[in-house]
Amino acid sequence: MNFQLKNKRMQASLDAIGLGAASWDLIGTAQNEPLLGAKQALGSWVEVGGGPVATALVTLARLGRRVALAGATGNDGYGAKIRADLEAEGINTTYLKTLPGSSHVAFVLAEAGRDRRTIWWHNDRAVLDAFVPQREVFSNTSALLIDTHMPMAALQAAQWVLQHV
Repeated sequence: MNFQLKNKRMQASLDAIGLGAASWDLIGTAQNEPLLGAKQALGSWVEVGGGPVATALVTLARLGRRVALAGATGNDGYGAKIRADLEAEGINTTYLKTLPGSSHVAFVLAEAGRDRRTIWWHNDRAVLDAFVPQREVFSNTSALLIDTHMPMAALQAAQWVLQHV
């Protein structure tokens, strides 16, 4: 790493910024082998924030890093839960927009005693597609985390981050 790159990173106000779909995850653990088309009891149930980028940012925040999430949630109850969960974890949500529509929600069935899970998810493309990244948001970080839910916004953000690293 050359001195110029190192110096620019030291000036960044955020250690990392993420751009992606934050999710509200409804996770159940099956007591028995899951059978489609049958009613079955769950061994446990939890609701938590999720999504690949948001989860990585939570890890970084817990390690003491300054992080933010850029993206969009719907103006529904799940969007409010997602934002509150991220803020409770120390993630800057200034760049997380609330837009009309549904938030990203995932239903997860984990199988106890097995390294297997099934995920069903829904996102409102209108919410994610309406998010417009702002150049200045991505000019004060040296690391960008992205997922596959907002590909055009992620490509643009990556180009802006690379111009400032």
